[in-house]
Amino acid sequence: MVRRPILSESVPFFPLDKIAQLTLGDISTAFSYIIEANREGVDTDEVKSTLSTRTKEMALAIEEATAISRGDGINFAQTKARQSNHQEVEIGPIAQSAGYGDIDALQFCAAMRIFAEWRL
Repeated sequence: MVRRPILSESVPFFPLDKIAQLTLGDISTAFSYIIEANREGVDTDEVKSTLSTRTKEMALAIEEATAISRGDGINFAQTKARQSNHQEVEIGPIAQSAGYGDIDALQFCAAMRIFAEWRL
């Protein structure tokens, strides 16, 4: 089965009229969401419940677009609040409150696509 390259299509996966309504804060929420929602032990529905209607629509569009890009049966990369190197020495977070900045690559591309369209 051929996967659809939804993240690189000429028409954005999240409607332009909705992107135009986003604020810079909303855009930053996209990045926070894709880090937090995929973290081990985090309830994605609980994270979504804290989002505004506008940002929840954006988060759902990111999830749908990346699922299409991945293909059937392939899950997102689960991220961790803390990482260890090959010698099992813990690598500290960039900021104690934020944890380690692990992120799913396709979701990062989706958030960047929204940011790029927003900048236009």
